Amino acid sequence: MSWPLKAIRELCQRVSEILLSSRWRTLPCIRDEIEASHGRIEMRHLEVLKAKVLTGLVNLSDWKSLRSIAKITCTRESRGKKTSEERFYISSLPSQDPQKVLQAIRAHWSIESLHWSLEVTFREDDCRIRDETAALNFAWMSKMALSFLKADTSFKATIRRKQLKLWSCPDYFLKIFPII
Repeated sequence: MSWPLKAIRELCQRVSEILLSSRWRTLPCIRDEIEASHGRIEMRHLEVLKAKVLTGLVNLSDWKSLRSIAKITCTRESRGKKTSEERFYISSLPSQDPQKVLQAIRAHWSIESLHWSLEVTFREDDCRIRDETAALNFAWMSKMALSFLKADTSFKATIRRKQLKLWSCPDYFLKIFPII
């Protein structure tokens, strides 16, 4: 009974052929350049297609709000080393407004960055709190503690080192959390 996998694999191959095809090269695009404070330069190159290019490959009636497909190429240059990466997104935003699509992508990654910080700092994925209210309270407390630690400029260190200092130095704790 392996035919569904084959069908899905063939569908993915056809969709990826469209996504990687030269159709992208004929579109107007947006460039968004950012120079970060950490000594790197990042350039984003965005191209957006109408979702109609998937007609016949995907039943678009199952995806009623699908309006566009976006490809973003990120090029980073840091310490003389240049890296490039392509990512694809599906969106309910219109393909005629690539600036909105770019803003949505950047908002998505800012949320992902927050989740990554919480996972690294507080190991949230390993948390076994089962009670819904307790889990919600823990999530809010974690976000609040992370924001206090990031806002502190008196001790220039990683969040992890600031955590260790909090545990070992009561004065630093009172400095970070003056409300308590």
